[in-house]
Amino acid sequence: MKNLPRIITVSTVCLIFALFLITGCYTSPPGASIYSVPPSRPALSAQQRANLTAEDITRLIKRGDDEYDKGNFYTAKDFYYEVLVASPNPDAYVLVSYGDCLANLQYYENAIEIYNIALEKDPKNEFVMGNIALCREGIAVRTDEQRQAELEQQRQQQENINNLVASLNSLSVAVGNLNSGNRQTNTGNSNQTSSNSNSQSGTSSGKLTISGYPYSYLSTISVRALSVNPSSLEEYMRILRTHSIPGAGNMQSAGTVTWVSNITPRNGSYTIVIGRKVGHDFSYYKATGVSINNGNASVAWSSFRALN
Repeated sequence: MKNLPRIITVSTVCLIFALFLITGCYTSPPGASIYSVPPSRPALSAQQRANLTAEDITRLIKRGDDEYDKGNFYTAKDFYYEVLVASPNPDAYVLVSYGDCLANLQYYENAIEIYNIALEKDPKNEFVMGNIALCREGIAVRTDEQRQAELEQQRQQQENINNLVASLNSLSVAVGNLNSGNRQTNTGNSNQTSSNSNSQSGTSSGKLTISGYPYSYLSTISVRALSVNPSSLEEYMRILRTHSIPGAGNMQSAGTVTWVSNITPRNGSYTIVIGRKVGHDFSYYKATGVSINNGNASVAWSSFRALN
């Protein structure tokens, strides 16, 4: 009974807040539906946004581009965001740039939402379609990693139970020798299982080396190993829209690529496709017959041809 007044107070507050939402007395901040990632800097006030001029908007986009080129995606997204919430009809370039920041920060679901808005403005933007596919792959990889973590947690719990049982058995005097033998056997089996598990999950990610690569790695948007050879850019984009490709890689430096989340392509011959962003333009190149062994491969940039 002593807790009753406190319950009534909390319920009353919740009811008042719900009424605020229903009657419109409370409004979410501008752009809240797309701004679910915490900012790295204080946001502009409503008055400051209202006073932004065209020059201010251009300056914000330029600052976002500068931070993005430096790899500071967390800071760059804030400048793009200010443009989005200040513009009644934001440009597709700003939407894509904001989505790119979210994707690089692994906020894949949020990035897909932004990319879809950009596609409404530019339905034929093949770069955005490719990035949506890459985000879906990231979600799939993250889901697989979560599943592996859960299995590891279950294995650890089972090992703790086995250890507890072994400790209890050691306290039994009546069957001490027998329990001791069983405990050693179970422990050996447990260690063997753990060793097998580690050997199966300890796959390391290989590297793709592109000798003579003439561009900055920051301008590279995607690297993929395909088991098929697309004859055109249209066919390549169709593959991205309809398939999840394990052989997706990140370029760590100019000409050095690692496969994402240690998911390497199986041994075999692949077509390597590289996507690059140059200003507002996107270009794709492919090299065929690249042999990958244990995730490692080497190919000369002179082997690549433009994918048109």
